[in-house]
Amino acid sequence: MSWYVARVADHLKRRRARLRGGEGPRLPSLFLFTDGTRVPDPLRDIARLPQGSGVVYRPYTHEAPQALGERVAAACREAGHVLLVGRDA
Repeated sequence: MSWYVARVADHLKRRRARLRGGEGPRLPSLFLFTDGTRVPDPLRDIARLPQGSGVVYRPYTHEAPQALGERVAAACREAGHVLLVGRDA
C-alpha cells in the first residue's frame, strides 16, 4: 500500500511543479509522522517506507525519546530518508 501512496504523491508533486513552471523544492512526496499512540514502533514503519521518503519524529509520548530518536535517525540515514524532529534534537 505504501508504494501506491508514494506513486500518487510523486505524481501530484510533478503535476504541481509543471503548473508552477519548475521543479520546486526537493522535498519527499511522502512523510511518516511518528506518534507514540498511532505509531508505537516507528522503526518497523520506517523500514517499510519507499526510499527517499520523509519522517517527522515526534517523541512527545515515547518512553526514552532520545534513545529512540537516535535509532530513528540511523534508520533514516541508512534508507536515504529525510528526517525532521518535532522537538529538541
